[in-house]
Amino acid sequence: MQRHIVIVGAGLCGLYAAYLLREKYRITLLEARERAGGRILSRNGHDLGPSWVWPHHRNMLALVRASGLEIIPQYSQGEALYETPQGVQRFLPPPSMPTARIKGGVGSLVDALLSRLHDVELRYEEKVTQIIQGSEGVSAVTGRGTYRADRVIVAAAPRVATRIGYTPPLAPMTEGALNAVPTWMGHARKYVVAYAEPFWRAKGLSGFVFSHSGPLAEIHDVSTEEEGALFGFVRQGVDTQEIEEAVIAQLVRLFGEEARHYRKIYDGHWRRDPLASAPEDAALMTHPEYGHDTEAYDGRLHFISTEASHIEGGYLEGALLAARDLAQKLWYCERE
Repeated sequence: MQRHIVIVGAGLCGLYAAYLLREKYRITLLEARERAGGRILSRNGHDLGPSWVWPHHRNMLALVRASGLEIIPQYSQGEALYETPQGVQRFLPPPSMPTARIKGGVGSLVDALLSRLHDVELRYEEKVTQIIQGSEGVSAVTGRGTYRADRVIVAAAPRVATRIGYTPPLAPMTEGALNAVPTWMGHARKYVVAYAEPFWRAKGLSGFVFSHSGPLAEIHDVSTEEEGALFGFVRQGVDTQEIEEAVIAQLVRLFGEEARHYRKIYDGHWRRDPLASAPEDAALMTHPEYGHDTEAYDGRLHFISTEASHIEGGYLEGALLAARDLAQKLWYCERE
């Protein structure tokens, strides 16, 4: 009889863990949302969560290609803009490491993974409220029932994982270690503004902006084949009242009156999502030194996320590596 694993969270890390473990274990995947993807969220090909992939992200690139998807380079041709209260300056940025996106958005990779999980029991709107250690295994409790398993894997940002109830309680050292890990981009708010075409390119502009005065602190061109688009991160401390009007006013200052005639605005506000961020998450001044190997209940309860990866933690690549490392560990344990 196959051993049973419950995975809590159907973000990229949880989905990939299910994909890797499904042939050797019976997998139940519990997701609190009505959709898979976690912090990944794409709308009409535009990413409101993570978006970029770099050349050294070998696992991500391999998975994208194996899924029949296409990598497209981040548009960077032309001059950039630097905005201060005194005005806007054009400049030619120095060369940087090539950045790429997934055609159709990262959500298309989530869909591709889901298409391979026919043998996995995936249950949506099943928020796990309690995890209980028993004499022969571990149980995950939701509002709809109790799922008993040989192991439970919590695939969520560490601080989010501590919001689940645990019986017996996690050891103070374990809980403290999880709460000490800041959620990558847990504070972030991201806007995407779509247009009929990327009109700024005809003006010799790349779409890249660095701003000290607008509501958007950093802006990039994220156009698709169907339409032009600009995305920006909301600057910390910005008054969020009437923010959409302020965003459009900033884009008009930067790119001209054409920016006023947009098709649609998409708002990705992860700070308001308790499944993506914790109350103590704040803006990060530097990239944290991510990576932790945390487990409980005599090795039957595991915690994974992109923040758990010692390599490329915080990125999409880190989510894959965290899932892979745990899968390899479990395979090794089963052979002993």
